[in-house]
Amino acid sequence: MLCGQVALIILSAVMMISSLELSHNPLTEAGIGETATLTCNVTGHESGLFYWYKMSCGYMIQTVALGYFDSVNLEAQFKILRFEVKKVGNVYSLIIRNIQKEDEATYFCQAGAAYRMVFVNGTNLAVNQYDVETSRKTLFGNTTTVETSMY
Repeated sequence: MLCGQVALIILSAVMMISSLELSHNPLTEAGIGETATLTCNVTGHESGLFYWYKMSCGYMIQTVALGYFDSVNLEAQFKILRFEVKKVGNVYSLIIRNIQKEDEATYFCQAGAAYRMVFVNGTNLAVNQYDVETSRKTLFGNTTTVETSMY
């Protein structure tokens, strides 16, 4: 009897693992002050409802935008000039301008109908803390001579 239960548990676990679809979220890098456009193609998915989510390390998941059919709107805390959502055909875009360090997160999109929602994809947004223009000036600016000596 015990062997049968153990076998059933192992079989159930194997079935659950084999049914998981493993995927890696692509990485998008941007410097502070730059613009990033994240896209979500919902072709092949029901798309009466649509959501963008932001998941920052150590924080609760936030709803960035939500929409019904062709109308997608930003949530209150994201209704600032830096964030914008667009829909062209079956592709939803989340545009983040003048990127700040606090924008670094994993952004997910979800589409579907009232009782069947699926996460379509996700993107990891990494924000480089240096100013790109200042870095260029530092690397390619005036020549600096460094002298070293051995004791």
